[in-house]
Amino acid sequence: MKKNRAAAGPTFYIDPQGYTGALYLDGLPKDGKPNINTNQGKPFSCSLPSQDHPTSHKLDNGSAISGSYISFDIDNGGNVLNIGNPLSAATNAGTPDTLFLKTALIKIDSGGRHGGRRGKPGRATVSGTYYLTNFPTPGGPFLTTTSANNLSLHLIKCLYFGVDAGLMIRDAPDGVNPLSGFRFHVREDGVVFSLSSAGTGGKGQLTLNSGEITITPPDGLDFKSYKVGLYEKQFTGIGDNIPVVFGLTTSFKVYFKDGNSAPASFCPDYMVSQGGTIAVGDQLFTYKITSPTVGRK
Repeated sequence: MKKNRAAAGPTFYIDPQGYTGALYLDGLPKDGKPNINTNQGKPFSCSLPSQDHPTSHKLDNGSAISGSYISFDIDNGGNVLNIGNPLSAATNAGTPDTLFLKTALIKIDSGGRHGGRRGKPGRATVSGTYYLTNFPTPGGPFLTTTSANNLSLHLIKCLYFGVDAGLMIRDAPDGVNPLSGFRFHVREDGVVFSLSSAGTGGKGQLTLNSGEITITPPDGLDFKSYKVGLYEKQFTGIGDNIPVVFGLTTSFKVYFKDGNSAPASFCPDYMVSQGGTIAVGDQLFTYKITSPTVGRK
């Protein structure tokens, strides 16, 4: 006996307008993988179960916070209705069965070796040292910079996106350990607004407030190398200029000659010229800021 197939429901379309990041329809799955494919920024279809009346839906970019999703309804004919939250992030103008995302091409600038001005930090090459958290990749979990200086992407306007140094610390209830990331969004006019001093927004651009540090190990410590944040290179001693994003808690891991390792973390502060310390067990590594050389106390 043949099994009865469920009646087909309405089909509607999403046009991401060049956006290639994460999209989640009606909630985030436990594995964190996007449940719809953005088709490399090109239009694609979505099929829903059979329905007798219009249904309400949410399209989230993966931040899973207030302000990271678009709400809308789909009627029995697959038409997109009642777009909101926020209305400025999408439209169905001219094609009632298609949700058009409103996007802007944004450059994320993390490069350049120059000092800051008027108390602002300068920037160092921090390629590959942070996540753009709304862009999962197969080798992932998230997209990192692929250019020494910048990365240009289409982002959905008026929705929050995230930048993270890798630890994914989103809450700091004790008020002591700073977050490892920050949020930003693109306004309807294409200007980026950052919610943290770790990034500076502008017209069509987000600039990471970055620089370089050197790290000095404690005398007599029998170690092999150490690793800072997501930076792939392992360092061995004094004199290496290491790129960081100031104001974000960053991971630090020491590899010992006996094969063991020890994890830690620290938050580089560009306003303190003498640098600071990184506690690894009962050992203290010290770091000093080498760039920028102005705007610090």
